[in-house]
Amino acid sequence: MKRRTFLDRSLKAGLLFGLGGFSAVTKSCRTAYDFDLIIQKGSILDGTGKPRFTADIGLKGPRVTAIGNLSARSAYRTITADGLFVSPGFIDVHSHSERKLLINPNAESKIRQGVTTEICGQDGGSFPPDEFPTILSKYMESGIAVNAGFMVGQGTIREMVVGLNDRPATSEEITKMRMLAKTALENGALGISSGLEYTPGGYATTEEIGKLCEAMSGTSRVYATHMRNEDDRLLEAVREAIDIARTAGVRLHISHLKCQGKRNWPKLDEVFEVIRHAETAGQTVTFDRYPYVAYSTGLSNLMPLWCREGGTNSFISRLQDNDMLARIKKATLDKINLLGSWKSVMITSVNLEKNKRYQGKTIRQIVEATQVEPFDFVKNLIVEEKNQVSMVGFGMSEKNTERILAHPACM
Repeated sequence: MKRRTFLDRSLKAGLLFGLGGFSAVTKSCRTAYDFDLIIQKGSILDGTGKPRFTADIGLKGPRVTAIGNLSARSAYRTITADGLFVSPGFIDVHSHSERKLLINPNAESKIRQGVTTEICGQDGGSFPPDEFPTILSKYMESGIAVNAGFMVGQGTIREMVVGLNDRPATSEEITKMRMLAKTALENGALGISSGLEYTPGGYATTEEIGKLCEAMSGTSRVYATHMRNEDDRLLEAVREAIDIARTAGVRLHISHLKCQGKRNWPKLDEVFEVIRHAETAGQTVTFDRYPYVAYSTGLSNLMPLWCREGGTNSFISRLQDNDMLARIKKATLDKINLLGSWKSVMITSVNLEKNKRYQGKTIRQIVEATQVEPFDFVKNLIVEEKNQVSMVGFGMSEKNTERILAHPACM
């Protein structure tokens, strides 16, 4: 299945809020011209994969109604794109802008990159299911500059029912979670997302997630997952995601597919083969990938899932417990060994003014200047910032990135 077909079915199944648009031209003005807008002589990349070609594009209202030689046709407005590329708006299939769009509806950080559609609520975090009607009404009223669709988060649903506890859900809790998912889906969610390297979504078993996804059975909605592992247990995680989608009878989308850590770079061929085998068996599997070799997450993601159970206060208490700290440190250093060294971890955001000097610097750069042991610095920063620290980790291969982006199942 081609990527645009996959997206089109998902968007038709749910609600896509088209919130900006070409509405400035009045009806009386439009009737005097063949088109509201003609874009002339652009080099067109139409998104189908065929070679670029030069043509004019005619629009009426928000729709493209003609492509070809329109030199004899009239338009209310004409833009000359000679020497420029013209393409459909880019679809950001993995966005976390759900709250930011309400604060800044102009969305210039996306619009100026050519992004015109965002699919939000990824990695298991979203608006609560019962708030979907109210929140989506706010989007309709705000007139944001992009189109937006929304997933409902498995982690959000689990927190509502099970809390932040690391334990299996009971059958009654699973039933309740499935009903919450159905509520969101009935109110416009495009599918269910999960973030299984994060709390509390990562505490769910494979069976639990599969039963939750049964809320989408018989529909064209999609299960989008930040898998349980993207490094040493990557293949197991891909197989788990495929199993969940197969047993629930839904389509699968793997978020930001990667082989993290140099020792895992050679696994890409096997990942592709596992996906190909699932497709041969009749499953629909797609994935996305950002075009760079660093990933972005919270600094606490260097530490094991078990020590983050119970939320921020419980996590910070464990970081201050000497009996637990040795275990946490060992697991953290294992993660650093996977990435290569502390120079592969860069601090990108903090809240406290005194710590802003660390932004844009790697842990190695910071500890060379401060003479603090690296793990101690990370631990202390998380405690000081109450776990509100973001990082990027450099752990991927440029060659693999190019191969993933070129794959026909990649969005």
